[in-house]
Amino acid sequence: MKLFITPLARHLSECKSKMTNSISNLPESEVLSYNQRLIDDIYIRYKINNSLEIKELIDSDVIMAKDYNRKTYAGGFYEYAVVSYTYKIEGDRTLLKFKPSNFMHITNEIDINNDTLILNMDTTYGNTDISDDYIKGVKSQRDNIIGNIKSNIKYITEEIEAFNKKLEIEIKELLEKRKSDIEKHNALKKKLM
Repeated sequence: MKLFITPLARHLSECKSKMTNSISNLPESEVLSYNQRLIDDIYIRYKINNSLEIKELIDSDVIMAKDYNRKTYAGGFYEYAVVSYTYKIEGDRTLLKFKPSNFMHITNEIDINNDTLILNMDTTYGNTDISDDYIKGVKSQRDNIIGNIKSNIKYITEEIEAFNKKLEIEIKELLEKRKSDIEKHNALKKKLM
């Protein structure tokens, strides 16, 4: 899964558009007699879950990978060490595909598997015997990347929270406008009788 690809604003706009269409397609009788229950039903249908959190680091590993763009003299491929970190994640992991308005760029390879986030960091080492100083640098880089991902998640959840807060008011406004339009149309029809 690629992280932070689809603009969140587009997703929120599409959700709002679907909600507007849904209200436009409600039967007139339902709109004319709408109550809080209908507002709540629509709200529940279009409210976006903004629950997502990166939890603790649960595993780390060093594996060897091949660089298929660089051949050795013997005809094989150069190998390099990749440090892999696995974090537990909780919540709606599909939110990771959305790019918030404020965005911290992530360049590393990241995989999402079920309830884990796996960060793979390439090294310049040709074996798994990595020095302590290099490990410190890798850990520092890891912390920066995870910090950027957490910042992006925070921005996403804040944008969704703001969307959800306005949702009930917008539902009421759309229902009131539709009700008013129906009443005007019905009054016109009566006059024409």
